Amino acid sequence: MTIETATRVDVVGGVSVETVLTVDHVPDRGEVVAAVPAAPGLGGRGANQAVAVARSGVEVRLVASIGDDLDGRQILAELAGFGVSTELVAVHPEARTGHSYRVVAPDGPRTVVVPEANALTDVEAVRDVADRLATAAVVLLQGQVGPAVIEETIRLARDWPGRLVYNPAPVVPIDPALYAEVAVLVVNEDEAAALCGVPVTHDVGDIEDLAVELASRGRSVVVSMGAEGAVVVPSRRPVEVVMAAQTHVVDAAGAGDAFVGVLAAGLAVGMGVQEATAVAVRQATRTVARRGAVRSYPTFEFD
Repeated sequence: MTIETATRVDVVGGVSVETVLTVDHVPDRGEVVAAVPAAPGLGGRGANQAVAVARSGVEVRLVASIGDDLDGRQILAELAGFGVSTELVAVHPEARTGHSYRVVAPDGPRTVVVPEANALTDVEAVRDVADRLATAAVVLLQGQVGPAVIEETIRLARDWPGRLVYNPAPVVPIDPALYAEVAVLVVNEDEAAALCGVPVTHDVGDIEDLAVELASRGRSVVVSMGAEGAVVVPSRRPVEVVMAAQTHVVDAAGAGDAFVGVLAAGLAVGMGVQEATAVAVRQATRTVARRGAVRSYPTFEFD
């Protein structure tokens, strides 16, 4: 049977209500510091990446789990407001909606995640929607759903005509053989180093070597380098470095998820990996000039 795919991205990932706490320094053991809080809002990699796809003008659905509570209803309303379809978001009366806490300090952010209902996006949940995922042009999967769900989704995707994009954020242990089944692996510098079992490096030449190593295990690889751009190895062909424009950084929160979401959207509309990466670099760079994460995403353009 031939499955017809739509120009749509289906995201399998985590959602949460995120609270941002800004501090003037990270407390030492036993120390208490005062924080400046921001109003809680939509968070979680799955939600962020889905919003980035929607901001690119591409149809997107989210597979996730929330509780039947006020926080869950807030998430559904925010996602709908951004144009993300929530028809595949499961509401669990017995669970609480997940929470995340991002502590912003001068030396960088730290995030604590309380999964709650996210843990209920399990293997059976993915199997239940597999026939609908099979109709997407791109299925975007990331590490917040846990190893069992990641492995099952990759195995199911063998029979789907669309492309599977895997963003192991965070990196979790899965069967190494499954990387060969991933159409596009998208990682940042830290994740690339973790997958290769080496110390983190910010040297472009070293990152190129990591990208080639990862491509030897599967197919196309994209390594994002923040303000430096990205390294692309399309299906084991020569490495390409996509440079980012110089931009004054106001807040880098959410830029990585914007990069992944725009890249997936580009693939869904028929771009090659190099072209989609170039667009993702340009558009993710725009987000760092704005304060905030997903709520700060502009309309992304395939220019």
